Amino acid sequence: MWFGNNGGGLYRYDGRSLYNITQDRGLGNTGFLKGLNVTNQPGTLARIWSLAEDSTGNLWIGTIDAGAWRYDGKSLTNFTIKDGLGSNAIWTIYPDKTGNLWFGTEGGGIRKYDGKSFTNFTK
Repeated sequence: MWFGNNGGGLYRYDGRSLYNITQDRGLGNTGFLKGLNVTNQPGTLARIWSLAEDSTGNLWIGTIDAGAWRYDGKSLTNFTIKDGLGSNAIWTIYPDKTGNLWFGTEGGGIRKYDGKSFTNFTK
């Protein structure tokens, strides 16, 4: 089971123990955890707002201030506005039946990811 926490990051429960991937990989935001209101920290995996699994089994993690992350079970890849997301605040991630991922962002609209690039979705 996977859990996302606003401050603690990404956790995996294997049936016996709870494992903090964010802490293990050094991707936390210690200032935020100490109540210092340290936000908008690129490169962190601490403030998680959404989780989804894609058609190939990758876990996608949406953060409120550091874009989206893809976790393949071994490595983490970070996607931000530099990669085509409309915002680094990811509210939701939805995998559709054709293999695309849809990202709902704060102030940056909706983006579709086809496995290669992000496309802005408009009416």
